[in-house]
Amino acid sequence: MTKSLKLCTGICLVIQRDPIQLAKEVATLDQISQGRVILGVGGGRIYQGGAHGRPGTHHGIVVRAGSFALSGVSLRENRGTAVLVEGQEVRDYTITGCRVHDNGTGIVLSGHGYAVTGNVFSRNGTHLIDGGQEPKHVHSNVMSNDERA
Repeated sequence: MTKSLKLCTGICLVIQRDPIQLAKEVATLDQISQGRVILGVGGGRIYQGGAHGRPGTHHGIVVRAGSFALSGVSLRENRGTAVLVEGQEVRDYTITGCRVHDNGTGIVLSGHGYAVTGNVFSRNGTHLIDGGQEPKHVHSNVMSNDERA
């Protein structure tokens, strides 16, 4: 039996799925694979809370454990944080090529082994808070100083 092989979804279009059901499915896979699932999220937009059928809630995406990849997503108009990574249980994740604008806070990082590159931040209360541990790569992000509307 392998101990290092990862199980990755490829790119999942979260905007087309019920996030509660998706979270249950991914959590089950992660438990069965002993913490080796990587959820790839791409395309679409996450705005006004991002929750399926519940616009206007506080945060766009909240990740508390596991690994994920977020690529090419527009994250906007979330009252709280567009992407909130909480706790040291989150590891080996990437956030690349996203447009993060008009949020209370753009992205809050935690955990370890992540790369946050090539994102564009504008009109957020705070663009990026990096509270994670090494190894990490946070570079080549564009931070605009535009005033919030």
